[in-house]
Amino acid sequence: MGNFISAAKYATHRGVSKPAVLQAIRDGRLTKSVTRDGKAFKIDVDLADQEWAATTSIDRGEHNNRMMLGDAGIEGEAATYAASRAKKEQYQAELSRLEYEQKAGTLVDAEAVKKEAFKVARMIRDGMLNIPDRVAAELTGQTDNFVIHRRLTEEIRKALESALGAEDGAA
Repeated sequence: MGNFISAAKYATHRGVSKPAVLQAIRDGRLTKSVTRDGKAFKIDVDLADQEWAATTSIDRGEHNNRMMLGDAGIEGEAATYAASRAKKEQYQAELSRLEYEQKAGTLVDAEAVKKEAFKVARMIRDGMLNIPDRVAAELTGQTDNFVIHRRLTEEIRKALESALGAEDGAA
């Protein structure tokens, strides 16, 4: 004779709710292991464990409860399947979030940003390096520091505005 316990104790043993055990009895997934003692059920633990494992799908009962708890206690192929499925769902949710953010305009391609930043930096550099070629002849005979400073500041400002203005127009 086996080790008999109540449906509530068997639910605790399996890590599921008592209604889940009663549902398994009603569905005929636990038959050989269950006897009635008046209104209550008495369950043979060893036999019920065998029936439970053989008749409970990965999407129901203990496996479903444990999958939500991080696959604690799931063994073998069921663990691999449950973990893979959970990971797949997580990645699909992440991809959906990224797609939404991209369409909403809050997420941009990092490579495109790097290319654009390089292009703007090169335009600024080229504009700044061209200043001496543009103003050298004009400033050669100049002796007034104020005039030289004002003219260089003017050219630097023009070079920066030109580079940044061209970048804004490209976007």
